[in-house]
Amino acid sequence: MKKLNVIVSKILSAVVAAGLILILVACQPAENREPQQTAQDSTNEQLISMDVLKNSFSPNKFTLRKGVPVKWTINVKELDDCNEVIVIPEYGLDIKLQAGVQVIEFTPPESGVIPWSCWMGMIPGTFVVVDNELVP
Repeated sequence: MKKLNVIVSKILSAVVAAGLILILVACQPAENREPQQTAQDSTNEQLISMDVLKNSFSPNKFTLRKGVPVKWTINVKELDDCNEVIVIPEYGLDIKLQAGVQVIEFTPPESGVIPWSCWMGMIPGTFVVVDNELVP
């Protein structure tokens, strides 16, 4: 009986450890799982695109150039109460989302890291704004 308790205890420990690993992987912030996008651009505009899913923005990190207008195509695939508004406090933008595709235009005035998120702050994103130089 004692041997059986030891075996059961080891099995339970392994199951709990595996469960904790799965939870840690699933709870990684979206920015660690999503690819980054560098804007497709010319000298006079930058184009970025993103999908809105129930629990994430994909991608959620964009590299932009300071002073160059951005056209941000947002494809809302899964809309709910949390992701229905994107807020970019530093730019004073509250973007009310609708199902389907919409295009948002803005111009980053300064270089730096600009955080944004759903209105609840649960689904984050980032603009990395660099000085106005085209990358070859």
